[in-house]
Amino acid sequence: MYLARTLTKNGEWNFFIRQSYQDEQGIWRSRELFDLGVEPSKYIHYLGKSGYYFDEVILEELSKKGVKCSQDDLEDIFWLFLDPDIKRIIEDFGSRSRRKKNHKRLTRAERKKLFKKLHPFDKRRICFLRLGQINMDDLIEQPLACYRVLLFKSRDEIEQMINQMEGRLRPWERRGYLYAIFNIPSYFGYKMTRFVPDAQPLKDIDRFFLDSICQLNRDPEFFLGIDDWRKDILHPYLQTYLFMYFDWAFRSAGANPKYGITKPKGKTIKKYLKMMGLSLEEYEDMSAEELSRYFKQQALKKHPDHGGSHEEFIRLQNAYEVLLKRKTWA
Repeated sequence: MYLARTLTKNGEWNFFIRQSYQDEQGIWRSRELFDLGVEPSKYIHYLGKSGYYFDEVILEELSKKGVKCSQDDLEDIFWLFLDPDIKRIIEDFGSRSRRKKNHKRLTRAERKKLFKKLHPFDKRRICFLRLGQINMDDLIEQPLACYRVLLFKSRDEIEQMINQMEGRLRPWERRGYLYAIFNIPSYFGYKMTRFVPDAQPLKDIDRFFLDSICQLNRDPEFFLGIDDWRKDILHPYLQTYLFMYFDWAFRSAGANPKYGITKPKGKTIKKYLKMMGLSLEEYEDMSAEELSRYFKQQALKKHPDHGGSHEEFIRLQNAYEVLLKRKTWA
């Protein structure tokens, strides 16, 4: 079992208990066991300062679906929502660290065979998140112990796990992270500086990033076990990276003069408004946050997988940067 979350239309996180399982063809899939809503902590009941138990309704629902779970299993699911003092007591006694892991024992040959089947995109993400490496030419083919967390999981469980790990990335690490996981160094051949993002032309990185994310969106191996996958629509798993790339690209450039972007001069913005599909009045009435949300909506419509072109998409992103800087630096 694992904790999953999705963003509601109101901008709140809705949490679920889900489970990965293998179907008859041996494909790992995910099923929903219990909807925790937007406030999972309501299912935790406290007894004094150090005791607690989980609502019986959860155990009843899991039992109906043929799932047996222990207190430790539910503790792992609800760990984020437990009272900090309770968590401190649990950690002080070391009960979590002493738990037996239900890892299946694998022979060296089995481990090598399973690791070979892991998707390269997953391995690159784990490699950066665990080791902080951009140069993965040698590491990606090695049976590293850190890749074990990818085994015996559905695509949804992998994405939920990695999403939590990405939340710990510091802002200045995101550029290198995206550059590495989408294998952008490979586009620069044997160029000595191919592992240094700041040494490459931004327009080339933009183009290569869009090429990579479109290729991944059309890869059936990556979406194995996902029933709602469509090649013509950018999947929500990948939309996150689209927004991370363009949102972060502006912030880093605005905060650091070495990226060559300075405060916009008082020149006309008509062409940029036209690229964004906005009138001057609409733009002036928007806050920076509203402009950002509008850009994300337009970005999905202009995405190459939705009938747009790379050039059109990059022009949209450039217009967004200029208009956002003009608004935030006004």
